[in-house]
This record gives sequence, C-alpha cells and structure tokens, in this order.
Amino acid sequence: MLKFGRAFQRNQLLSKRCLSCRNYALNSKPCSPSLLILQRFLQQNVPRNFNHIPLTEPLPGMEHLSYVDPKAISRFDAKITKLPNGLRVATEPNFGEYCTVGVGIEAGARYEANYPLGTSHFIEKLAFLSSKNFSSKEEIFAILENRGALIDCQSTKDLFLYASSCHVDGVDDIVGIIGDAVFRPRFTEEEIDIGRQIIAFENDAMRRSLECEPLLTDWIHKAAFQGNTLGLSKYCDSANVNNINRQHLVSFIKQYFAPSRIVLAGVGVDHDFLVNAAKQYFNENDSTWSENSSGLLSPLPEIDRSIAQYTGGEVRVTDDLSNMALGPTEYPNLAHFILGFEGASLDHPDFVPFCVLNSLMGGGGSFSAGGPGKGMYTRLYTDVLH
Repeated sequence: MLKFGRAFQRNQLLSKRCLSCRNYALNSKPCSPSLLILQRFLQQNVPRNFNHIPLTEPLPGMEHLSYVDPKAISRFDAKITKLPNGLRVATEPNFGEYCTVGVGIEAGARYEANYPLGTSHFIEKLAFLSSKNFSSKEEIFAILENRGALIDCQSTKDLFLYASSCHVDGVDDIVGIIGDAVFRPRFTEEEIDIGRQIIAFENDAMRRSLECEPLLTDWIHKAAFQGNTLGLSKYCDSANVNNINRQHLVSFIKQYFAPSRIVLAGVGVDHDFLVNAAKQYFNENDSTWSENSSGLLSPLPEIDRSIAQYTGGEVRVTDDLSNMALGPTEYPNLAHFILGFEGASLDHPDFVPFCVLNSLMGGGGSFSAGGPGKGMYTRLYTDVLH
C-alpha cells in the first residue's frame, strides 16, 4: 500500500505539471522547460477560439514576428548544362553508394488534341520493353538486378518521368536503358496487344475500387478545362484502346520526346559523366523513327502549343454497381463528391501560399490512416466535419 500511495502521489504531481500538454500521469518523463514556456506563452496570448480568426489577421501576441526573406534562402547546388540539341543535363551532389537518375519530358495527355486520347497512357505501359539495344524486358531486368537498381515510368497530364535508383557503378547502364526506352523502343504488335490488355484490366480495377481518388482528380480537371489541355483524360478509355496503333505511338514520341523538351537529371552523379552519357544515349539521329520513317503518320499532326483555358463546369458520372460484388456481400452504394477552384500555377508568385492554405484547410492526406490527431485541428475538420 505504501508503494502504491507514493506512486499515486508522484503521478498526481506529474499530472498537475503536465496538464497543459496532456502528458498525463502515465508519462514517465515530465515536459521539458522550453516546451512548458511555449505552452504558457500560447495560453496567455492565444485565445482558445484562434481557429476562427481570419487568415488575414495575425494571432494575438504574434503581430511582430519576423519571417525569413525568400531571397536569403540558398538555392540547391545544382549544375546545369544545355547541349547543342537542346537537351538539358542537371546534377546535384550527394555522397553515398547509390544515386538517382532519370529524365523529365514535357509530354503527356494534355498534348493529345491531335492524337487518339490515351496515347500517353499507352506509351507509359510499354516502357522498358524491347528496344534497339535490348531484345526483351528480361534482359533489361537482368541488368537492373545486377546493378541493384529500381526503375519506373510514370506520366501525368503534362509530364513523363523515366527514373531509376541504382548503385553508382551502374549509372552508365541505367542511362543507356532509359535512353533506349525514350528514343529506340520497338513497339512490337505483341507488346501493343499486351498494353491493351493491361489498360483494360486497370480500367476495370479502377471502376471496382472503393478508392476512386485518381478518377475524381481526372474528372475534376475535365470539368475545369473542358475540351482542352488539362481537361483531356490521363487514362485511355477501354472503348478507345483498339484505335491506337504503332504509328500513333511512334509519331507521338517523335514530336513530344524531342531533346529540347527533355531534362536529364542525376543526384549523386558526376556532372561531366552524365553530360557525356547524354550525348551518347540521347541522340535523336539514332532513334526508331530516324531509321524507319515509314512507321510515322503521314502527314504528322500539328504539335499542340495551346495554353490551358480554364472554363469551369461540372462532370457527373453515374454507374450501376449492383452487379459489381465478387462475393455474397453487396457492393457498397457510395457517392463521391469533389469540389475545386482555380488556383495558382507552378511559376506563379502565390503558388507557395496556395500550398500553405491547402495544408491549413486540411487538404491532401490530413485525414489519412496513421493514428489519431492527423488533421483533427484543421479548419475543415473543426468547422465542417466535426
């Protein structure tokens, strides 16, 4: 009883001392003095209903805070070289046995105005298959395994990424693989048929999935930019998959995978080495279309240089889910809603404030799994969801 009484008294003291930060008696350590000072300052100067103070007004007691001047922040220590063909090479130092290398290409679904919709999606699914210097994907994967590398290709509405992480000794091989995937793919009929099957399967899987965020994001852009650029779907419709052939694929990469639209970047890679690799592997004169121009559309479609036009609007999609269940349990009858507003582009001076506002309002993954407390104090939660 004596031991229990002393423990109880100690826990009572800890509870009183740490009440402000909710570190109750179960805590084995009291709060640090600096944390207690900060908590007292907030309790004395910030009202409990601070969440309802407009974002245009400073919090009480914090009117005279000083902020870092953006110009005082040092830029990344990156080296950039532009080759005669327009391709740019950028590197940044990083010390270790592994590095990251890849290309970013100004291409994607937003440029498909003169092509069958879904061409970019098709090209993404056919990445790292057979090419001029690699007879099969098995040969490529054997090199990746030997070099301890991971490789991937992803596309967005306005960007293609071919990237890999590998051991520093294998950079030359990896850049060669990426260069072949960009400039020298074969696109055999067998591979195209496999691509059609993959797209059809993924479309069906997305339709059945309860997590439909990718489709919602695609549809809200379709509503915001109706019939132009960012409003064109990232995904190839199953009904359109048979309308895309090899000529469409080769013609698209010839026009939109031009060196002037490519950046080859590396982290932890010697800059001069990567420049020489770019000259060797990203030579447009050694490409699929330069060797056989008969594989191109005739005439080639006009390159789309249009600017995104925000239109606003709405998209409504209805679907019968009554026969979607794969077992005896019925498929949940859910409705999904997404609302968006025109924001700032990447090069707009208000882009960073928009990102901060998004975080304050509880956007993104504020309510994702991972334990209680994530996003529970955002305005969206306290004023709308709670």
